[in-house]
Amino acid sequence: MSTLLSIEEPAAAPPRPRPQWRAFTEMGFRPLYLAGCFWALASVLLWVHAPARLTGVLNGMFWHAHEMLWGFVATIAVGFLLTAGANWTGKNPLRGTPLAILCAVWIVARAGYLVPGRPAFVVAAAADLLFFLWAAGALGRAVAVTRNQRNYGIPFLLLGLAATNALYLWASVQGDYYALMRYFNAGLLCMAVLTLLIARRVIPFFAKRAVAGLDIPPHTRSGHWQLG
Repeated sequence: MSTLLSIEEPAAAPPRPRPQWRAFTEMGFRPLYLAGCFWALASVLLWVHAPARLTGVLNGMFWHAHEMLWGFVATIAVGFLLTAGANWTGKNPLRGTPLAILCAVWIVARAGYLVPGRPAFVVAAAADLLFFLWAAGALGRAVAVTRNQRNYGIPFLLLGLAATNALYLWASVQGDYYALMRYFNAGLLCMAVLTLLIARRVIPFFAKRAVAGLDIPPHTRSGHWQLG
């Protein structure tokens, strides 16, 4: 007699793999995007509901402006550049334990500015500068080793963010409001140029893949003039 129907019990589904710390620190955007977005929420809540707790050397409006630019926006930019740099050069600038340490340095900076006293401020400022210098060095090394000439200028913009950050902190300690605003605007300019340079690549890249037949030139040469 021929078999009309064969019924077998379905095989048990394999267990889902557990989350791995190594995967979390594989690309820069994973920890830094999460940390930056959390800090954006926490700092706004602190600024709105508990401004009296901002008793560090960098306090009040000075703290608010600093954390808006260097604590949040620039942090997201670093996460993006460390991730995009791997695609641009084929070499991941920072991953694994070094990336985790970079994030820890960033946390020390954010916490240190909230602690009263000059020693905490010095530690926070040193950690803050180390964060940007380390990111610039890692990205610069990846660009230089692979001779990725198109992106030679990007690490210098990160160095610009580090320099304007240091000058802003120094002006805040000196109580020089006019110098502080000058350095804050210089930091904004570095961030604006960096955003424009990346946007002229990202927007055409995704738009051309979303709309068939669409051609948007990146205008790379004008971008070099813009950077200069």
